[in-house]
Amino acid sequence: MYKTFETTDLDELTGAQEEWEIQHRPVGTDRFEGRLLSSRIGEIQVELEWWSSAIELTGTSSSHGIGFVVPARDDGCYRSEDIDVAAERIDVFGPGSPIDAITNPRSSLIACTVSTRGLGNRGDCPLAARLLEQAREHQVVSSTCEAMQDLRRWLKMLLELSA
Repeated sequence: MYKTFETTDLDELTGAQEEWEIQHRPVGTDRFEGRLLSSRIGEIQVELEWWSSAIELTGTSSSHGIGFVVPARDDGCYRSEDIDVAAERIDVFGPGSPIDAITNPRSSLIACTVSTRGLGNRGDCPLAARLLEQAREHQVVSSTCEAMQDLRRWLKMLLELSA
């Protein structure tokens, strides 16, 4: 299943998301525009989100699986529980982990959730497999530039497969 969504309303964006229970709040007074691309392939849900203005995100990750979030671009960055999540860092969430993050203006993130039923071998992306094995609670982990590029390519490929 694949869906795209564009809005100027933060509540509409919140309602369009699947799996995670997240509230979006504007930081500042800039006009908001947002986009969401969402794809589900079996037990894997991938969402690419883009915002025109800085956004505060609060809530919880999916209670049905393990998730991780990365900046969609190599030069992207946001703050998660006062830790910078930049090009070589990954925001990892165990089931139902709390979320407290602030994005930069004009930022984009890729979020992936793998259902606990689908935690089989992720041999097609070694970094994803390692993250899924380790995720029990919220943590920000570091990786290599090459592994992060592979992870972003894998996530974007999953989005494209169901388009």
